[in-house]
Amino acid sequence: GVRLLSRGSAGSHHCVAGMLSVDEHFDRLHRRFEQMDSDMNLRFAALSARISNIEQRVGTPRRDVPQMSSSEAHTYSTVPDGDHSDSEWLMRADARSDSPRAPRTMYGYCAAMLVSPDPVVANKAAMHLVILMFVQQVLIIAFGSQVYLSAIVSHSRPNEEQALTACFHRNPTDHHDLFIIDNKLIHGEPVGILAAGLAGVFLVAANVKSEDRELMEASCSFYTGVLWKSCLLFLVWVLQAVYLTGFFVNAVPTLLSLSNDSLDLVFNMLATTFILEVDNLLYENVLEKAERREYELAKLPHLLTEQECGYWSSLLFKFHVVWMAAVFLWFRLVLNEYAGNDYSEHLFQGTGPSYAAVYGIRAFALVYAFRHRGEWSTFRVCEVLVIALSLSIFCILYFYFVGNNLVGPWVSPHSPWDTSHCLK
Repeated sequence: GVRLLSRGSAGSHHCVAGMLSVDEHFDRLHRRFEQMDSDMNLRFAALSARISNIEQRVGTPRRDVPQMSSSEAHTYSTVPDGDHSDSEWLMRADARSDSPRAPRTMYGYCAAMLVSPDPVVANKAAMHLVILMFVQQVLIIAFGSQVYLSAIVSHSRPNEEQALTACFHRNPTDHHDLFIIDNKLIHGEPVGILAAGLAGVFLVAANVKSEDRELMEASCSFYTGVLWKSCLLFLVWVLQAVYLTGFFVNAVPTLLSLSNDSLDLVFNMLATTFILEVDNLLYENVLEKAERREYELAKLPHLLTEQECGYWSSLLFKFHVVWMAAVFLWFRLVLNEYAGNDYSEHLFQGTGPSYAAVYGIRAFALVYAFRHRGEWSTFRVCEVLVIALSLSIFCILYFYFVGNNLVGPWVSPHSPWDTSHCLK
């Protein structure tokens, strides 16, 4: 009897323990459902706020949106304490849904961190900005100067390799086939090289469009509270937005036109995209992971919305495609007829106005995009024209009197090169 009593008490003990474990399991499921319910309510609130924001911008009345009953909305007051910050972050992110995301570039990081209240972070961002400006300008000036130096050297006498390539495209034999086109030339140039050059121009212009959009998305106010930092930020913006890209738009089709065959043209096209990727390479390899995360999570005011960045970058892309294609065809179909001093004379007569035009057009488009986003007026156009002309003159003088004296070969802005005394 004692043994049966002890077995009964043990069984009841296990039964009570099992009931307790089931109750704990149900409590855990209940808390999980409450958490999921609160998350869904937060998402619904963010979606409703986004719809209201879109309706305010578009100007259309709100349609019937299913409203939650009081019994369904009770979790607004029962959100756990640790989730209030998440809901505020969601609403804050939704309120800035029209702002572009922070681009992963060194310029974007420096422009954002220069206004940091921490002086250590701000000074470090200024140092990174100087490094970015130095590396980019040395590479672009060395690249561009060498392109034009190679053009003059390769045309000091008639280019034999290009002449042989054109000869083979013309069918140098006396045998003629009915199914093979004998003369695959346009104005003495192979059709395949011209087509590959135009395709390369399109791809490079697409890369430039991506860089333009990232620059627009990263552009904030130049006012940092410190004069020298504001001047440094504005200088880097001018060199990055107007000078570097404008120089690239003119130098790349020149380099592609110097290609002797299609393989050489493809290699030149791939090599030119490296300079535009310096900004991204420095961001990924110089900055620490914590610095990149702090920058990417920051919500900073931008000068342009995401839609405006897309509009202006697409507009400049169309201009770049037409301009670069025209420069490539001009070098390939017109200038290739000249050699020696005649070539250098025509080269400098064409490249000077070309650079001035590209700098002026880019400066006008960018300044108008950032300063005046409303209707056109005479005063606004005149103001933007004066600023664009000033920036264009600055970029031209910067190339001739700073770039050439530092890293490039000597290029006279007044007269063509005389290479007769170089080789004796």
